[in-house]
Amino acid sequence: MHLHTLHINHHSLLFPYLTERQESQSIEEIFSLYQPYAGVITKQITYFPPGGTLPAYVGHAEYADIDVLVSAMNDGAIVQTPFQKNMFAGGKGLTLSDMTISSLAEGVERIAGALNACAWQPMRGSYEQLTNEGYPCLSPDKIPLLATEQYATENQPYLPFTKQSS
Repeated sequence: MHLHTLHINHHSLLFPYLTERQESQSIEEIFSLYQPYAGVITKQITYFPPGGTLPAYVGHAEYADIDVLVSAMNDGAIVQTPFQKNMFAGGKGLTLSDMTISSLAEGVERIAGALNACAWQPMRGSYEQLTNEGYPCLSPDKIPLLATEQYATENQPYLPFTKQSS
């Protein structure tokens, strides 16, 4: 028996009104990174649409100083990265909650990319190779790149992301 749970938001315009359990947990995780004084994302700015137009919201997120984040990850060692002190990431959406989540997610994506650029040794290999070597990896089953229907489309140039893909 499978239990289907829906979350109803009664308190904030920044969250969608109705979400499924997993989506709700993902949104809460993204919002946990937004903390004005000590978070990875320190500022979220919203630009409201002008009156009389179609609803479209635009915003951006600003993160903490990258050097401070990298220093904290390296036991306080003073580091200087090649990145500007503050980077920005933008998001958009047809609702305020869509735009806010999009901005925060873009911020997380950009900071992850920046920190990845600081990695000492890139690791490459298939899911099977890396997990056999003891590295924790996300399973391709959990993060499909395209829908099954898209892969089935005629003349579609992409191969499915599998545990053997590298």
